[in-house]
Amino acid sequence: AVTPESGIDKYRTEIANIEQQFGPYHLSISENALGLGTLLQEQGDLQGVLAAFEQSMHVLRVNQGLFSLDQLPMLEAMINCNIELGDMASANDLQEAALNLQRKNFGGDTLELVPALLAWGDWNLNLYLVNEKRHPGLQTADNNPVQVITTVDSPVLELAYSSYSSALDSLQNHAAVTDERLVTTERKLAALNFIVNRKMH
Repeated sequence: AVTPESGIDKYRTEIANIEQQFGPYHLSISENALGLGTLLQEQGDLQGVLAAFEQSMHVLRVNQGLFSLDQLPMLEAMINCNIELGDMASANDLQEAALNLQRKNFGGDTLELVPALLAWGDWNLNLYLVNEKRHPGLQTADNNPVQVITTVDSPVLELAYSSYSSALDSLQNHAAVTDERLVTTERKLAALNFIVNRKMH
């Protein structure tokens, strides 16, 4: 029977063989590293997943260019790994990279970019809400003060607002009036306005 471990070994051997025969940037390395990362994910080896997906993405970029949309599934998997590892700074950088990659491919005011804008808005709003639950003076395990957002002009709130606004503009310009995202995005902007107004009073 094929076990996850034997599958992992098979992918690692295959990658090593391809590197030896064709060099470190042969496109098939990307596919094998992606398969390896997927199996490691099932095993819960988060660091291994990150290393495999980084290798896959690097080879893909060399072959298809820096802005290949084929990187998106890897970016999303790496974001989730970093969240599980508690490395929110890396997760945030990758989330922003995913938005910029799609912006480069789809342009600014397009329906194709709307899901990425909404995802970036949701991400920043969630960062704000997570920080809001923390209190000044709280210490983390390594005795560093936890960052608390106390000002209305919070950078993450501004990013969320700007992203939702851009998404709404594109939806109003290009989407059918029946597109449910028009209503949900308006509600998100209304909720942000409520948060800001509440903090100012």
